[in-house]
Formats: sequence, structure tokens, C-alpha cells
Amino acid sequence: MKSLLIVLMIFLFSVEASGQYTSVSVPVLDESMNSRNFALGNSLVSFTHNSLGSYLNPASLDHEGLPTLGYFLHENDGISRYFKTRTQNIYAGFSAGKFNIALNYLDFRNVFDDEASIFYEPFRDNVLKLSTAYIFDNGLRAGIGLSYLKSDIGDNQIYADREYIPATSFFVDLGVQYQKVYQKGEDWKLTPSFGTALTNFGQSVSYYDDEDTDPLPARLKIGTGLAVEYGEEIFGMKSVRVLGSFAVSKLMVRQEKKAIENNGQSDTVYVAMNAFEALYRSWGTYTWYDGISYQEASLGEQLMFHSGIEVVFLETLALRFGYQKASEVNFPYTVQTGGFGIDLGYLAFDYTRFYYPKGRLSEKGNTWNITARIPLGGNKPKSILNQFFN
Repeated sequence: MKSLLIVLMIFLFSVEASGQYTSVSVPVLDESMNSRNFALGNSLVSFTHNSLGSYLNPASLDHEGLPTLGYFLHENDGISRYFKTRTQNIYAGFSAGKFNIALNYLDFRNVFDDEASIFYEPFRDNVLKLSTAYIFDNGLRAGIGLSYLKSDIGDNQIYADREYIPATSFFVDLGVQYQKVYQKGEDWKLTPSFGTALTNFGQSVSYYDDEDTDPLPARLKIGTGLAVEYGEEIFGMKSVRVLGSFAVSKLMVRQEKKAIENNGQSDTVYVAMNAFEALYRSWGTYTWYDGISYQEASLGEQLMFHSGIEVVFLETLALRFGYQKASEVNFPYTVQTGGFGIDLGYLAFDYTRFYYPKGRLSEKGNTWNITARIPLGGNKPKSILNQFFN
């Protein structure tokens, strides 16, 4: 079996099981493309003012009337010191009345030096995503994202008698959020929030034919949280803001065994359920193989839990901590995170350090992103710098 297949099997955490659940295609789509989200355990399902969060919930888009550019980078060590994966996302967004619109370009690929090129096959995933969010007058927000995917896992055929073709897919993200502000006296402001999203919902992919398909990592997310602001303004900025967030998510995928005829011989393959079918058939118990024996996973064991806390001083310096908890069947996704952010209005930098306590290809590492806001038409971003350069 080719080394590419081994690498892909590790990255996809795929196992052969009845009602297969843990094998999905293009798993990078299930990762956070924003360091702030990641630092808070991917729990920001219900919060706005998060211009780079369209992968988490398209309703979160809020450019505050300013054209916005962003760049995200995440490099992961692989199965050897020669092999890494690199995820990059380029972001552009703007506001148009009550609409916020964003365009993302995602590039995910393996990276290795010349010594390793004879052992590893190149693969690359690219996604073009157009998202928009609409702000209603009553605190409700709704968002939708439309994406096109091209996934190329290398031109060396895993199946010698079947023609390899890079996979393509169209998929959609849907989300809603609700926030309400409560003013308590002169010094306190409380903002509870609620949100839900369905991401990566679309057609399955196949690299060989329509019979053998893998689902996209469609995920249903429900989240809530509370932001508390306290204190008088200093330099025109709020003194302290504390945000706590919590979310629950679940992969909405299933695969079924199917007998096919291949060159006159019978074969059995796994076929992804239709996305709409999986949406209502993926709630029950399923059987999976842990490498030793078959196990059953209840609905509760299929859930992932996300939590995070953020403390912001003078709307400029943020400290963040998060935890994403997964059960045994999803154990590689349990992760502890911490990070910081510096927001100068015109330019913001976010950094996250992560650690997978139960092991993964890369047990620890970091991500970062940079965001630029362009002051056009006399509209300036809120910044502590404005107090010193007026």
C-alpha cells in the first residue's frame, strides 16, 4: 500500500466499521481558520465581531463598516521531521448596509524537503468560500456561505485498475445568532448570546468513481455565552471585558456498505449517505472499530464540547484560554488551547498555542493570523492609537 494512503488514513482517522462515522473527507474543513476561535476551544458559535469566523458560523461576520483583509497560517508537524502540513487562508470582507460579505481562499497542502520527496506523495485541498451575514433590528443575525472545493490527493493511483480524478464538491454553511444588551447601572453591561450553525453541508466526494464516496465533515453546532463589560472608559476604550462561551457540536455524517461490480468482480465499498439523509439518520448509536474490537458509540459519545474564556483590557489586549473535549471515538480532537490578541483597530494580531493531551500526529503547535481594517470614507476603526495621534 502506498505511503500516501497510510498518511491519509492517519489524517482521516478512518476505520472500517458498520455505519461508519469517523471517516470523512477533507478534514481540514473541520478545523478553525481563526486563531481567536481556536484559542477559545472553537466555542464562538454565538458571538459576533469576528470577521474571520465564517468557517465557524457565517452569521458571525461583522466588519463594523470597514473593508477588512486577513491572513491565517497553521503549520503542523507530521509523521516525521521531513513531513509537514500547511494551512493558509486569505480573507477579504466589507459591509454593505445591513449586509456583511466575505470571500475566503483556503489552501491546505503537505510540505516536505527533497530527501522525503521519494516517500511522500503531494496532496492539496483548495476551497473558495463566499459568505454573507444580515443584521436584523432585533438583535438577530443570519448568515450563509457557499463554497467550492477541489481536493487532489496525488496522481499515484491507490487502485491500479481505476482512474484517479481529483475530487470536487459544492457545499453550504448556514448560521443564526441572537444577542441582547442589558445595561446595569453606569458601570456594567451584560450581553448574553445564542447561536447555531450547520457547516460543510453538501455533496460527498470521490477520487475514483461515484460508487466509492466519502462525506464532507458536516457539523451541527449550538452555542451560548455571556460578555460582561465593567468600568469607566479610559482613553475612550472600555476598561475590562470578560467573555465566556460554550458550545456543543456533532458530525452529521454516515456511511453505508455497498456491493459493487468492478471489472467483473464483486467488491464492497463504503458509500456516503446523502447529506439530507445523514442529517436525520445520524442521531442513533453506531458501531465502530477501534483497531482491536468493535465498539458502540451512543449519541452522547458522538458529541464534542467546546468552552473558552477571554479577558480584554482597554479593547486592545486579550488573553484567551479554551478546551475542546471529545469522546474516545473522536479522541484526537481533544485539545487544550491558550493565546493572546493585540487589536490596534487598524491592525490586529492573534496567536494561539495548542496541545493535544491524548496524542495526534502533531501533539502541539501554534497558529496565528493578522487582520487589517482599511479606514475609507472617513470611517475610522476604534483604536487606542486614536488617543495619541489625533
